[in-house]
Amino acid sequence: MNTAKLYLVLAGLLVGLAQPVSVSASAAISAKEARQGIFQKWKAQYADQAKVVATEQGQATKFQKAKLLAKKRFAGEKVDFKTEPDRWMWYWLAGWAIGLALTIVGIPLIGTVGLLITSIAGLFWAAGSICGIIWLLKISGAIS
Repeated sequence: MNTAKLYLVLAGLLVGLAQPVSVSASAAISAKEARQGIFQKWKAQYADQAKVVATEQGQATKFQKAKLLAKKRFAGEKVDFKTEPDRWMWYWLAGWAIGLALTIVGIPLIGTVGLLITSIAGLFWAAGSICGIIWLLKISGAIS
């Protein structure tokens, strides 16, 4: 009887909390076309913004440059991977990839060897995380 009451209460909460979803049709374009249109619009806006910043102030500050670079990345423009912030991104991804691989290898092993491998994996995870934080700070312009 108690489980029946519980199911009744849960069903009541589910019905009470569920909201109807309105679906409306618009122009028949694919999601890919919609994204491309939005990205083209963003690219044009950010190109104009970069010109305004460069002409008004002579040369944009580091923070503004980093912000524009992040917006360009979000809009899908190609970025040079030899720049300083992108190096930190690759260190971050490599640290996490090595950490994941060592974790997968070390977990099934029992004993000291498994413990050693998973400990080393933890160090790679930590180093990768620190590099990811440094990358975020460099991208935002908080550090140079």
